[in-house]
Parts: sequence; structure tokens; C-alpha cells
Amino acid sequence: MAVSRKFGDQYLLDPRTYEMVAQRTVSNGHNAPISRDRSVPHRETPAGTVTYSLTRVATKIVDRAGQR
Repeated sequence: MAVSRKFGDQYLLDPRTYEMVAQRTVSNGHNAPISRDRSVPHRETPAGTVTYSLTRVATKIVDRAGQR
């Protein structure tokens, strides 16, 4: 299950526990504010471009195969 909020933030939730398992930010095509420092180049990011991605991984030690 995915939840989205403005500015392109998206959260992937486990449908059983509603725990967040992943997050990403997708460009909506609007440019970030231009830096006042003229030495920093201004670039456009096309709409739909993933600009940030995070996956949460959990591991556990178990006694036998199939145990959770």
C-alpha cells in the first residue's frame, strides 16, 4: 500500500501491519528554489524522476527455517 503527500513524498506501507517499509521522493517537475550563491548551477529535474529512495530492512536470528 502506498501513501503520498505533497512535494512528491511517497511511503510504501506493509498492508498487514501498516509499517513503513520504503520511502521515495519523486520530482513533480517544479524546480527547487534557486540558490542565492550564483556559483551553484541551476538544474531542472524532469517530472517523475526519483530524487531520493530508502528501503527499510529488518533481520532477526531464529532457531529454525520458516520461523519468524
